[in-house]
Amino acid sequence: MENNSRNYWLFRVSEKWGQKIDLCMDNNLVCCGWNIGLSSKTPEQIMQENPWASRMAIKFCYIQEGDVIIMPNHGGIAIGIAKNKELREDLEWKDTINVEWLTKRYSKKDLSSKFQTKLKYRGIS
Repeated sequence: MENNSRNYWLFRVSEKWGQKIDLCMDNNLVCCGWNIGLSSKTPEQIMQENPWASRMAIKFCYIQEGDVIIMPNHGGIAIGIAKNKELREDLEWKDTINVEWLTKRYSKKDLSSKFQTKLKYRGIS
């Protein structure tokens, strides 16, 4: 029997790094700025080779094809389905996951207050 369970991941991209949200939306991806080949390493390898890596780098390893990506953006959220991981040499942030965006801008005002509160809490993933 096939396992159809999905994980849900909150993927934040800070605008202090430039227009990364727009890059993600325009190119159907999410990116992680570590540039250490996350798509081909286990969490254990990452911590051994790069002990300074953050939880975000480790979390990237656990995202699988079919998982749901939720990304806050410009007063709303984008919701998409994770596809394949890819090391993109043509981008500044090379570690990427291709995403099929189901919606690129779902207004926060249309979300339940409980969900809006969860978006503010930095500990969820």
